[in-house]
Amino acid sequence: MLNEQDQTLMLQITCTLKELCKTFDDDQRSDLGHVILDFIEQIKEQQAAGLMPAQVSASLHQAADQFIEEGKAVSSASKDISCLAGCSHCCHIAVAITTAEAEELVAVARAKGIVLDKAKLARQAQHDDQTWLSQPAEDRRCVFLGADNHCQVYRQRPFSCRKYFSTAEPVLCNVELHPKLAIPIWFDIWTEALTTAAMTHFGSGHLPQMILGAIQQPTKEDV
Repeated sequence: MLNEQDQTLMLQITCTLKELCKTFDDDQRSDLGHVILDFIEQIKEQQAAGLMPAQVSASLHQAADQFIEEGKAVSSASKDISCLAGCSHCCHIAVAITTAEAEELVAVARAKGIVLDKAKLARQAQHDDQTWLSQPAEDRRCVFLGADNHCQVYRQRPFSCRKYFSTAEPVLCNVELHPKLAIPIWFDIWTEALTTAAMTHFGSGHLPQMILGAIQQPTKEDV
């Protein structure tokens, strides 16, 4: 938790940020809370200026990428990041996305002609964090992951897929082989705060449910 004011707003604080806050004193938690609230106000301002949720989502992702690059530049721990293109272990786990990210992902899938497997999404949607690994291996695979193990929507990937970086040997990230292993990660606190702001403002849920919901939304051609 951050402080009483933030708790009243029911911030959807990321798990990483919750754990980090346990090491903070009251002043640090309060400062972080103000940062998150400021991010929320900036999101509201973008929408008030006429940007659609998917456009705001794209803008937030650009900001997150900048935070991450700035964080890597000043963090000695970032040199241990072991993530590589084509290493898709993290594309087989349950992730949460915002409603705005779901709209953005469905829009880019349509634009690129990516056919989303609704039946697979429906099967995945029956599972949560606790039961995700009980699915067959193919069903744990993200619907946006290409046959070459590269993300087909990499530039538009959600916060959950862009803000964490493993500092472990890649093979250890395989949750099928190491289902209970806590993988050491590198992350940027400002990106965590921005993610919390986006999830609080837009709402969030597991990717399969959110994508199915966005698919059902009418397109401009339908209106």
